[in-house]
Amino acid sequence: MFEKNQNKYITVIAKVTNDCNLQCPYCYNRDKNIKDNVTVMSLEILEKIIYNVARYYEGGSIVLHGGEPLLVGVEWIKELGQLLRVYNSSYRCNIEAAIQTNATLLSEEILEVANTYGISFGFSFDGLTNELTRGSTKKILKNMQLTRKSSGSLGCICLVSKNNYQQLIKEFEYFNMLNINVQFAPMFKTKHMDKDLYDDMNINQYINYMCELFNHYITKMDCRSSITNFDRLIKLAIGQKKGMVCNNMICNYKWISVDPRGNYYPCGRDWTEEYQMGNINELTFQEAFLSTSYENYVNQVSKKLTRCRDEIKCNLFHICHGACPATALSDNGDVASHATRDCTIFKKTFTHVYNYINNTNKPILNPIVKKLLNRR
Repeated sequence: MFEKNQNKYITVIAKVTNDCNLQCPYCYNRDKNIKDNVTVMSLEILEKIIYNVARYYEGGSIVLHGGEPLLVGVEWIKELGQLLRVYNSSYRCNIEAAIQTNATLLSEEILEVANTYGISFGFSFDGLTNELTRGSTKKILKNMQLTRKSSGSLGCICLVSKNNYQQLIKEFEYFNMLNINVQFAPMFKTKHMDKDLYDDMNINQYINYMCELFNHYITKMDCRSSITNFDRLIKLAIGQKKGMVCNNMICNYKWISVDPRGNYYPCGRDWTEEYQMGNINELTFQEAFLSTSYENYVNQVSKKLTRCRDEIKCNLFHICHGACPATALSDNGDVASHATRDCTIFKKTFTHVYNYINNTNKPILNPIVKKLLNRR
């Protein structure tokens, strides 16, 4: 049962619009805006999100997502910054905001507002194959570099599909040349995606390529760019769980998503309507977490965890926690089911990383990894 302030911190995925200026073939929001007359989240809903975090938590992270969140415009972002200042001061809390963007609409004006209010950016960019999926590569690279003046470092998510899974080392060398940190994220199944991009990627081959990439990464003496997937796995391999991503933690009550109409969902993934938890205009976060639909979701997650821990008896359960419930739903139509694909990827990749890190005879030359391990 959820109690007030059971969790001190919450992550809110604010789906500020379903509209997008790109048509990425793997996007789970692709074509959704056709059915949605609400193009941009109202400022009233935005303020209710911030109020809920400030009222019930010591702090939180509000991630603007979409669609393409920069479609809301600079004045909307300025209002976000002003509201954060007011509520952080009034409630003596620490709410941060970030924008996950394709970077095509980024401008000096938006950056100035973001810098004024401490709003950070995360980028989506597909490296060497970006023209096949997103397009606008020159514009994206130019706009991402604008943020380096204020943030110093750049990071992006690179989707892995049949287009690029066989050339991950080349992809990394490209990001390293650009001095951009990267997370390689294998695409997941969605209703709106280009099915061939998903089906034509051989998972066992992908795992082998990831392991080859790790061996390349950890021995790279002139490495400037972090591969965040591997850095997290390295931390797990040495017993550090801080900074774990959501698909390797029990995320109940720690994440919530609000769509442009104010509807609640468990997180920012593509949920069916049975998982809608009410609306922010009628329910607080606390009340949404007590809703029948969320209780049903938690019960299904509990079944999933029991299956992994007690039936499958997975020896990595203590660090994987059954993988992502949303992926189980998209893969199998059932939150309580076993997400076999993600499980296989995590098990084999983590085991490779663990064995390498804990073998004293293996060379570790990457300065970024050395720093993680406190080695000189």
